[in-house]
Amino acid sequence: LAVHPTTYVTAMVTAGALAKSQGLADTFRLDCRPESSDAECFARARSTPFMVKDVFVMVHELPFASYLRVGRFLPPFGLNHDDHTISTRRDFELDHGILHSRVSGVEIGTAPNYPYAQLAFFRPNRKDRFTGLETERNPDELPPFLGVDGWGAALSLGWRDLGFQFGVSGMLRRREPPD
Repeated sequence: LAVHPTTYVTAMVTAGALAKSQGLADTFRLDCRPESSDAECFARARSTPFMVKDVFVMVHELPFASYLRVGRFLPPFGLNHDDHTISTRRDFELDHGILHSRVSGVEIGTAPNYPYAQLAFFRPNRKDRFTGLETERNPDELPPFLGVDGWGAALSLGWRDLGFQFGVSGMLRRREPPD
């Protein structure tokens, strides 16, 4: 849902059904199987399979095609593909399909014709299970909506032309280690 109340302001919310890692059949199931442990039963009995992913307000059409975004979003980094199957996005905790990839913060960007630049400062979320550092945390556990204690910054610079694009990106995250 996007609302465009004035010429230079847009508010946006993306939401939908959030599948569970156990599969589609368990996404809407609220009961427990006899062979399930208490932890599996608790994860399967999550109160709702629906979740808000991104929510932000953006001021845009500023000089030099600049914008300012405040809210919960994916930080700017690399090529922003919408396809959640790109494995490199998951390795950098930027998978569109995983709630733990969302951060809360502010982003400023500009794209006057061919050069572009984006800078974000944010509060990170917990590391997701799929990045190699497995924990005992259930993969279906919902992350805190506003993130965890810590900070992060992302920068993306480059040039977009008619037949090619090149750019560089960098990101730093500092968060408390998991319990």
